[in-house]
Amino acid sequence: MTGTATRACVAMLVAGVVTVSAQRATFVQVGSIAGAADLVEAQGDYVYVAAGGTLTIVDVRDPAAPKRAGSYAFPALIWGVTLAGNRAYVAADTYGLAILDVSDPRAPVLLGMLKTPGQAKNVAVAGDVAFVADHVRGVDVVRLTSPAAPTLTGSQFVDGFAKDVVARGRFLYAIDQPNGLNVFDIANPAAVTLTGSSTLTVPIPLRAQLDVSDSASPRLAVVVGGGPVQIYDVSDPKAAKVSAIYRTPGAAQRVQLKGSDLYVADGPAGLQVVDLATPSAPTIAASFQTPMPARDVAVSGPLVFVVSGPEVLILRRSN
Repeated sequence: MTGTATRACVAMLVAGVVTVSAQRATFVQVGSIAGAADLVEAQGDYVYVAAGGTLTIVDVRDPAAPKRAGSYAFPALIWGVTLAGNRAYVAADTYGLAILDVSDPRAPVLLGMLKTPGQAKNVAVAGDVAFVADHVRGVDVVRLTSPAAPTLTGSQFVDGFAKDVVARGRFLYAIDQPNGLNVFDIANPAAVTLTGSSTLTVPIPLRAQLDVSDSASPRLAVVVGGGPVQIYDVSDPKAAKVSAIYRTPGAAQRVQLKGSDLYVADGPAGLQVVDLATPSAPTIAASFQTPMPARDVAVSGPLVFVVSGPEVLILRRSN
């Protein structure tokens, strides 16, 4: 396909007008976490804020008065954080993969680390195996049987630069720059196999993110990187199908899927909630205008945490 034809195809797929349904939810700001923030993750009563190479844990049991519990500093930039039980798995660029014990949020402890072959961009965890998006190498497979001594057992090749990974059931989903969407069968971690590989409709930049729905009917993969929201049906792991290329009011930076709701940190347009009940026809179901561009978002129950300027806004959702 020629470049002209490709651009024409993309133009046909990208929604030119944002469809807004009746606002079925509202947000009220109930607090904020002051200080630098690049990424935010939430689990239970705690929020994990990454800024540069430091991961800070914040107690939000009283969202109107959040309290800093503890922190841990790495010698490299934090690109991704994955929470699983009492552990935080941190992808810290050239430092590699780090495993933190966060059972006592006031004093996180480094259990172990592994210098990955390239730059660690993000990590997915399935049982006692971690899968690291390694910028140059592809997807590293790391055995976690002994957290104090994680072991690199192999790598899976991707065509471009690996950016993000998400594990759902027996499958691992990975994106690579400029335009790869890959699905691996990880049922047997000792023999990971590539199930399917597809070309993203819109190429992704250096900072790109992937999220995948928990539901398998249909199972959706959502890719963002400062442009449109790319939505793919990956119910058939051998052949991803584009459902929609959707233009939000701003510029989608990062997202989190909760059921059929896609929470979007939408740059200058703040927080947008996109209804994906009909994946081929996304609609804006709710929004909140942040005072500065929204760069990341995390959801825990009725609370939504949005990185905006020099703080993390704490919003409460009501239906």
